[in-house]
Amino acid sequence: MVQESTKTKLGYQIMLSIKDSSISHAVSPLQVNIAFETEDRLHVKITDPHNKRWEIPREVSPFPDPPSEAPLSTQYVVSVAPQGEEFWFSVQRKHTGETLFYTRAVHGENSSSLVFEDQYLQ
Repeated sequence: MVQESTKTKLGYQIMLSIKDSSISHAVSPLQVNIAFETEDRLHVKITDPHNKRWEIPREVSPFPDPPSEAPLSTQYVVSVAPQGEEFWFSVQRKHTGETLFYTRAVHGENSSSLVFEDQYLQ
């Protein structure tokens, strides 16, 4: 569930809590950072804000340096769940409306919400 959603100079920072206690090793809270890096590149990072995790060193697999602020214009539109709702986000092409990524569970279909566990993402 979205506990807090903050617009940042690069995009969004969202704090989540787990409402389903049936998940055995669920991590709660979670922090989601969505950064608008370039006109056509978006970076989504979901982490446990209380425990550091191992990440590939930059020199092994170099990534472009993150910008200091979001681009003035993008080729995509990002939508996120409002505070108090189950977490979801979507990315759509701005000019065509085509959905590129959508995490919301569709009721009545064989799908589920995102699950984030210690060393497991579904």
